[in-house]
Amino acid sequence: MQLSIIIPTLNRSASLKKTLQSIVDQHPSDWLFEVIVVDNGSTDDTREVCLQYEQQLKNVVYHYDDEPGQLTGRHKGTEISQANIISFIDDDVELNPCWITSIIQLFSDDEDLSLIGGPSLPKYHRYPPSWVQFFWQPSPYGGSMCLPLSLIDIGVERLEFDPLYIFGLNYSIRKKALLDLGGFHPDCITKLLQRYQGDGETGLSLKAKARNLKAIYSAKALVYHQVPAERLTPEYFENWFYYNGVCQSFTDLKNGSHPGTIGKKPAAAFSGIVSKAGSLLKKALKNNETSLPDEILKLQERFNGRYKEGYSFHQSAFNTDNSVRNWVLKEDYWDYKLPI
Repeated sequence: MQLSIIIPTLNRSASLKKTLQSIVDQHPSDWLFEVIVVDNGSTDDTREVCLQYEQQLKNVVYHYDDEPGQLTGRHKGTEISQANIISFIDDDVELNPCWITSIIQLFSDDEDLSLIGGPSLPKYHRYPPSWVQFFWQPSPYGGSMCLPLSLIDIGVERLEFDPLYIFGLNYSIRKKALLDLGGFHPDCITKLLQRYQGDGETGLSLKAKARNLKAIYSAKALVYHQVPAERLTPEYFENWFYYNGVCQSFTDLKNGSHPGTIGKKPAAAFSGIVSKAGSLLKKALKNNETSLPDEILKLQERFNGRYKEGYSFHQSAFNTDNSVRNWVLKEDYWDYKLPI
């Protein structure tokens, strides 16, 4: 087996069906690959959907594990995997027809290559409201990205880049590198258990970056990301910014900033970092313009406030709850089991 495609999923059978069909529609030549779907406790027809594809995808594995969090799928899938290359994709993406061939070929051609990312383009379920455009930003490599919607298009065929720009919905890595780095950190924890949220693939990418592992962006490693109407709302963006405040707190504490980081405010307004509005505001001030549209400024303030709330929530949990402190300071999460 040359490639394992691992898909964590939870109650998204309709979008998962599109993901699996996009794998069926691949043109993988003679490459050998397997598909591992880890069901994180679905109550819909996810299992039946997977069984439907057993004939079309000869090497498809369905595994059920309801331990809360996306890390269940990522690490259980890794344990099941029989390949030396692993690609983690989300259950709401569709793959470019040459995606499998490209991933395997790129790794085969370069023994020093450890990680691959690629474009994530939107499949909007409705036309985005005008304010969303202000929350796109230029990437350091050209092109643009919208982090709250996990979208990125650098606009080049191929380049070596920072692994922090490999998004979790399209994350390919050599299995040896994944194991050597200690795996992923917790991710996508349910709201009631948010204190145990971690920084997901960001934590893994930070470790890869610290070891100078080679990562590339390839336009052929393209996925299309389903963007339903409910994600094109201020409420969704607020929740995303809150969640990322929690993630940033975990990152700061995990990277040895404790106890000095405990209770510290974020170093900068997160919306100014990740939003197009932040860069446009600086440009407007430079040109002696006084303001952006009031709607955008208000949204920026709301989102930034939610980010700070998430950050403070997690810092407080770390301070007051020993189970959270011990959880954050774990060496790795291969024995993934929430302390509840």
